[in-house]
Amino acid sequence: MKIFLTEKMKKHSLAILCCLLSLTLVAANPTFIFAGSAFGAIDRYETRAFSTISQRSAMASTSFATYGTLIVTATYYYVDLTTHEVKSRTKTNGYYQNCSVEFDAPVYGRSVDIFASHTVKAFNQIWQTTTWAVY
Repeated sequence: MKIFLTEKMKKHSLAILCCLLSLTLVAANPTFIFAGSAFGAIDRYETRAFSTISQRSAMASTSFATYGTLIVTATYYYVDLTTHEVKSRTKTNGYYQNCSVEFDAPVYGRSVDIFASHTVKAFNQIWQTTTWAVY
């Protein structure tokens, strides 16, 4: 039995570490939320990017004060409480002024974090940033 657990821990060490860390954070302080945001400008027009997360959902958004090409790509990580595995989903969305992606955890899932890449292209310029939020 001891050898089986050791091999399983080696095989899934990252998943186990993420699960333990997220469960420790939730148990220690269930209201702990970190939200990442970034602001910038292209040719005097404001750009905004942010990621936010809650216990069962997450969102990443990019906005621009005028029209341009906007793209947001986000990866959402959650713990499956039935298997204790960390799983992920990735979504991409693009539009001209505002775009966002939203995630919901499955019925037996809890949020861990969201990592997002944001791009705004306008006036022959490119503004790029990343945001991250952890629950």
